[in-house]
Amino acid sequence: LISNHNSNSLTISNFTPNTEYEFYVRQSCGSLTGHSSWAGPFNFFTGYCIPVGSKNNTSEILNFTLSNLNNTSLSQTGLNGYSDFSSSVTPAILQLETPYTASLTSGSSLGNHGATIWIDFNNNLLFDDNERVASLDAIQPSSTVSFPMFTLPSNLPLGNYRLRVQYTYGINGSNLSPCNISTTYSETEDYTISVIAVPLTSTLTSTDVSCNGGANGTATVSPTGGITPYSYVWSPSGGTSATATGLAAGVYTVTVTDNLGVVTTANVT
Repeated sequence: LISNHNSNSLTISNFTPNTEYEFYVRQSCGSLTGHSSWAGPFNFFTGYCIPVGSKNNTSEILNFTLSNLNNTSLSQTGLNGYSDFSSSVTPAILQLETPYTASLTSGSSLGNHGATIWIDFNNNLLFDDNERVASLDAIQPSSTVSFPMFTLPSNLPLGNYRLRVQYTYGINGSNLSPCNISTTYSETEDYTISVIAVPLTSTLTSTDVSCNGGANGTATVSPTGGITPYSYVWSPSGGTSATATGLAAGVYTVTVTDNLGVVTTANVT
């Protein structure tokens, strides 16, 4: 119960995502008359918008493919041109700093269609315009087309994100709205992507000692993948930098650890 609120608006946070809520309102009439009767219930939903304006027809997505995700759906499934596969289909596994190309197979409805993919990178339950990752125009019926290549932001935190793909008659992909459909000839589908780091690997280069018995050799490790910053430990000696100096002849091992604690090792002689 929220009481003693003196404004016509109220902001409340920490709701559970994808949950239907209802609330009631009454007015305080002062100490002499008490309160008015309760008005309500009023409802709101804390999940992603469900697109409105479309109906089930053959302006539809029959297959959507991205990475390991390859989902074929029956014609005219879903409700009013919307299908939520975010829980029922295995997420697409995507790596940071890796380019990806998605594809779409269109339904049999005639005419040019546009398509767009959004990814909710900030997980705020909205598909902002700067989260539109790829668009297509002039898609023909009963065809499989590839979207332009896209790459996830390098600083995107690892985890799961909502992806939305929409296919609409007579509108270019870059002009589509994730929530409001201006024609009944459209289909929208939601999926989940799971973002993982590029596997951590490392390569080594070295310079030999200048003469027998010397100790002026060097070795440098160059890691790729994982999540920066990296830390380094050389053994049996060499220090804790990417380059070990003052090395005598022998075998040296470097252990590289990324910011998530993932470890890789390499040897140099």
